[in-house]
Amino acid sequence: VIFEQPAARASEEPPKDTPFSRVLANTLLNPEALGWKAEGGGQKAENQEEKSSSFILHPSSFITPPPYKIIVPEAGLYELSYSALQNAGLPVDSLDPRAFKLSHGVNRQAVAIQVTGEDDGSFDSADSILFYAAPDFSRYTNDIVYFLDYGGASGARMATRSGAPGSLPGGTPWVTVDAEEDHYYRSTFTTRNGDHWHWESIYPSLPLNVTLALSTPQPAAADARLTLWLYGITDTDHRISASINGTSIPGEISWNNNSAPVTGTLSVPASALQDGNNQLTLSANVSNEIVWFDALRLTYATEQAESGQHWFSGESGQKKYALQGVADGASVFDITQPFTPQIVSGFTLSGGTLTLGDADVAAADYLIVEQPKTPTLITRTQSLTDPVGGADYIIITHPDFSAAANTLAAHRQAITGANAISKALTVNINAIYDTFGDGRMDAEAIKRYLQHAWNTWPLKLEYVLLVGDGQYDFKYQDEHPDISLPNFIPPYLADVDPWLGETASDNQLVTLAGNDNYPDVMIGRLPVNTPAEAQTVVDKIIHYETDPPIGEWNARHIFVAAKEEGAGHFHTNADKAYTHTLQVAPLQGYRYYYDPEGGGESYLYTNVNDLRNAFFNSYNAGAGVTVFHGHSWEHAWASEDTNPQPIIHLDDVKDLHNGYRLPIMLEMTCYTGFFQHPVYATLDEALLRQSGGGAAAVWGATGLGFTKGHDKLQEGFYQEAYNAGGAGTLPAPAPTVGEAILAGKLYLFSPGGSNQDLLDTFTLFGDPAMTINLEFIPFPEHVYLPVVLK
Repeated sequence: VIFEQPAARASEEPPKDTPFSRVLANTLLNPEALGWKAEGGGQKAENQEEKSSSFILHPSSFITPPPYKIIVPEAGLYELSYSALQNAGLPVDSLDPRAFKLSHGVNRQAVAIQVTGEDDGSFDSADSILFYAAPDFSRYTNDIVYFLDYGGASGARMATRSGAPGSLPGGTPWVTVDAEEDHYYRSTFTTRNGDHWHWESIYPSLPLNVTLALSTPQPAAADARLTLWLYGITDTDHRISASINGTSIPGEISWNNNSAPVTGTLSVPASALQDGNNQLTLSANVSNEIVWFDALRLTYATEQAESGQHWFSGESGQKKYALQGVADGASVFDITQPFTPQIVSGFTLSGGTLTLGDADVAAADYLIVEQPKTPTLITRTQSLTDPVGGADYIIITHPDFSAAANTLAAHRQAITGANAISKALTVNINAIYDTFGDGRMDAEAIKRYLQHAWNTWPLKLEYVLLVGDGQYDFKYQDEHPDISLPNFIPPYLADVDPWLGETASDNQLVTLAGNDNYPDVMIGRLPVNTPAEAQTVVDKIIHYETDPPIGEWNARHIFVAAKEEGAGHFHTNADKAYTHTLQVAPLQGYRYYYDPEGGGESYLYTNVNDLRNAFFNSYNAGAGVTVFHGHSWEHAWASEDTNPQPIIHLDDVKDLHNGYRLPIMLEMTCYTGFFQHPVYATLDEALLRQSGGGAAAVWGATGLGFTKGHDKLQEGFYQEAYNAGGAGTLPAPAPTVGEAILAGKLYLFSPGGSNQDLLDTFTLFGDPAMTINLEFIPFPEHVYLPVVLK
């Protein structure tokens, strides 16, 4: 289909020559559309309308974070003492404490604080800052972060309100206990907090027991409230009942589906609760049902305050509350509005009994403080500034890999010709968290940064490279937390896979324009875990581009396929690319297909071990591209679905000795790119990280997929990389890996069509700006030796 744009709207200017525009020009039937503009001006086709962002950009086009951040491990009232701030590097002897300002979150929400002794304009050794840290869930960390500034105008301060009990009627103080443990990650299961971790499973034959520590419940008070967060796994009726300390709790939580989380509430007789540990039992009452348990909340009445800091909630209607066990000198704060807490005055405290009154009829939340808490860390923030004119190539790296990242950036900057980079920029991931996030690890902060670059930089962003491995167990909650891998650059997890649900999608970081999941910037990742691994991969990339071995090894293309079967036309799809190589000189195709029935052709192997040996020998001779079609799992290519004997396993990678004769790997299969596993490496990662061999780049999936989608990705890649000149001729200049992948995704792209999940799950392990090696240097046919005379 060719859409005819009215001539009156045509632009007089040709489209800008960029990697993105070259891919579109090589793929579209009517590439002149790249120059069209909508009425009233606006962006060209490749620079569609930018996506909106919940992140509010600073008027100067970037945010400079306050100079310090405060890290605390949990909610509560915290003190920043003179000595603590002095040790952190603040100029405590010269600053004006009236200028202290505290903020929180991505958009720097102002937080009211109390600064003792600030009225004299001097911050003395006995002075301090008090602030309330509110609960703030993050799937990445249990820490809470606040930002501290000390320049300019005064910041928000806590107001004081009366808590005099007077003649108010008595009310009941209510305490809430939340209980949640995250032991099992389930990509298809979404919890109340939006993550994918659940506590435990409940079966009819295996009830779940949970221990709750309560502080002196009032046996004669109104019923307590028990809230449960659950998820039905089986497609059956579900009925969950509960008992506590052997007493049945009236009622059940019932539903009938297995597609969404369920929240249910039960009333618990106050007389069933006891001081100290309470045993809660949850039972499944339908045969064969399975329920995943996420978390619970119990709200009960008590007049006993816990030592240290004690939270409680009042009731609607202006009332007074009495709590026992409060130490002399305790303070009280109204934390109903957590960013603007108030100091409560006028309460009474005598003989360990604290009595206070509400300020109005609305229910309020209170915090009794006997002793303020101490932050985990006070440290300087790391800020970002925009490069003058912008940058078209960004490396986002963990600081552990800065040396290798800088080496690669210098290499990119030195390249000339069609694939030259105008400006290469290396960015510290921690600076992104502080500048475009809330100071904590968060993959969304990376996207905000890239969105900002896309929206505001004069030089259009073309390439992004992430340097650092990442995994989904951010808090190390897995069954093997002692051996879980670090999180250097976290995966961007999204519910993009129709079967898995949530999986890693670096692609989502660069969907910056329009409302689709087609990438607007080319992106790749080096999933490295040590500086040595980072240097190895960077060395391989640079050698691939600047000093490849002599010989026509890169004209060799290797095609491997598992057993042909109904689930996928593996041989057929591999043959499509193989046939392509026969039509483009000087490419040569080599096939290694598993066929237990035999077919009489030399490339059909009835024995997997024979296929393995032949493939390994061929691989070690070098190849420009290696393609696999078939079933697989994270660690290996399977020979067939019923016989998972691997064609290659990640344990085999160490035996690959192809040196710098490095192929680009096209993994037209499932799972081999599932880099986000917290413990195990994947085949794709092993191939890229292997020293002395392996691959220069690997393109594989973090999820599942169908062969029809894989076929489209392969077709687009080959058309761009090895036939963009048309009529069986190689492209000139040679494209980058990112351009070839962009073309592959463009061949697949069809809003509302099938297999669109592969746009998100297929991930490049390698540098998208790496130029595909299309220089074929044959060995000399004759060797001339010098004549030596006696």
